[in-house]
Amino acid sequence: QQARTLGDLTASDPSVRATNPAGGRFEQFTIRGFSLFNSDVAYNGLYGILPTYSIDMEMADRVDIIKGPTQLINGVSPRGSVGGGINVVPKRATDKPITSFTGSYASNNQLGGAVDVARRFGEDNQFGVRFNGVKQSGDTEWDHQSVDRDMAVLGLDFRGERLRLSTDIGRTERDTDAPQERVLVGANAQVPHASDVRRNYAQRWSKARTKDTFGAVNAQYDVNDSVMLYGSAGARKSDHDFLRHNVSVSNDAGDFSVQPRDFTRDENVRTATAGVRNWFHTGPVSHEINLAASYFYMDFTNGGARYASSPSNLYDPVQTPTPSDPTRQDSKVYTENRSTGVALSDTLGFFDDRLLLTLGTRWQRIKVDDWTDNVKGATAYDEEKMSPSGGILFKATDKLSLYANYMEGLSQGKIAPSTSINEDEIFPPFISRQVEVGAKYDAGALAVTAAVFRIKQPAYATDATTRVFGPNGKRENTGVELSVFGEPLKGLRLLGGVMYIDSELTDTTDGAFDGNRAPATPKYNVNLGAEWDVPTVQGLTLTSRAIHSSSQYLDQSNTKEIDSWERVDVGARYAFKVDQKNITLRANVENVADKRYWSSAGASDDSEAGLTLATPRTYLLSATVDF
Repeated sequence: QQARTLGDLTASDPSVRATNPAGGRFEQFTIRGFSLFNSDVAYNGLYGILPTYSIDMEMADRVDIIKGPTQLINGVSPRGSVGGGINVVPKRATDKPITSFTGSYASNNQLGGAVDVARRFGEDNQFGVRFNGVKQSGDTEWDHQSVDRDMAVLGLDFRGERLRLSTDIGRTERDTDAPQERVLVGANAQVPHASDVRRNYAQRWSKARTKDTFGAVNAQYDVNDSVMLYGSAGARKSDHDFLRHNVSVSNDAGDFSVQPRDFTRDENVRTATAGVRNWFHTGPVSHEINLAASYFYMDFTNGGARYASSPSNLYDPVQTPTPSDPTRQDSKVYTENRSTGVALSDTLGFFDDRLLLTLGTRWQRIKVDDWTDNVKGATAYDEEKMSPSGGILFKATDKLSLYANYMEGLSQGKIAPSTSINEDEIFPPFISRQVEVGAKYDAGALAVTAAVFRIKQPAYATDATTRVFGPNGKRENTGVELSVFGEPLKGLRLLGGVMYIDSELTDTTDGAFDGNRAPATPKYNVNLGAEWDVPTVQGLTLTSRAIHSSSQYLDQSNTKEIDSWERVDVGARYAFKVDQKNITLRANVENVADKRYWSSAGASDDSEAGLTLATPRTYLLSATVDF
């Protein structure tokens, strides 16, 4: 797929949608209609280790997308995502040596190269080393926008008879000039026409500079055949520097005010988890007991300055002077987040494990403290909760499995966005609940899954009149997911599905929005990807992918709406050998029809909603040589 970032990869899943522009300052997603930030993406099960704003895919061996609350598995995520989770699995050296170089091109003029080198050595290949490095820079399809990214990740591992160890150390840097912002729509403006937005409305002087250094250590030890100890720890240090401006259209003509803001953010993360698994039988009943403890700490400092405003227009952008003299300095905000948890679960197996019952609970504690200009804030909190979970799985046949589950989770409170007058106010934690039933039919060559789910949590919004951000009622997402994957015919592979969501608001202030649809939640998401190995040309594969999302509301009042949209991608790859070297050529065209549309209205539970402009037609070329 030539996926460069996590956002490129998740485009194949109908339950996941990107809610920030591809050429923006950061990536953000929704799963089952609820927000998921990059800080909630796990790295081998550890939250907060990966870069905050964009995650390069060259470091990943596999990406797991988990639907529904995942607190029982990995504990409370830093930003409290409830619709699901994403876990990035790092690469490891294989028994076969790897020496690979990939040259790449992305339109308009991004050139890059990536290396992947791996070796194993020692008795029985116990020790492994794998290095991945990337350098890519150049202009994107948007005028006066460029991206320069560097990535280096080193993975080491040891696999003994009972002991398994691994460590990963990484460094990423990303510089983006003129990153796009979400488009906010003022109270007196209608939804702008995306088809008329033909130029980059971000100022030439705007920029996003991010530097992330991270590392993790993992260990597993088999005490005996039925007991395993495990643990992992990680850390990250990040420096972020932005010069940006909001885009908030004030009328139907698309006018907005460019209000430059210099924004810096420094982050430090430390996290760890440890546990024990025990397998045993009590009579005919099997057990898998897991006891785990987790700890997460993050502190961050926000600062910056504001500058004088200038007029511009969404359809006919006006170049404004580079900011020089601040009109005011922002307060220095320092925040500490701590979350701890202990989880205990038991999976009981009946009838030779054809019926599996999992019962578990997690004690969770979230503590947040913040200071503004060295004055401790009044919104700090320290709360805890016991969250039960349960699931049942019945293997009806060797091919068909049926399941049901219930999960609860405690999530960190929302933070008021920069577009509200109570910016940076921290709200107390909230509880989410999910019920799900489903089935999976796996015929080997082809598999089909189906799920019906319901997720409840409080709703948050910024009042259109007062501009105060805060809780406003509850939202309930009831949905159905269908997916298909596999190779129904030799040489033809499919990956796709559909998600339907009925999202309803209840208990809103004075009942004003009760019964309305939650904003930024399409009723239907549909994806279908296919690969076909051309039988007459050995090594040639044609690829395609079609994506559809139905219309979405921008606000709780359901008065502003974006249209449904479709996107089609096509591509091909050709694998062959030259002098015993494997060579793979790839070519992809994303958004073949070059459609201009709003791909998202933000995220319904997000603190900063806004319109996401689709990426124009993009050409991707690469050549990989395995030495």
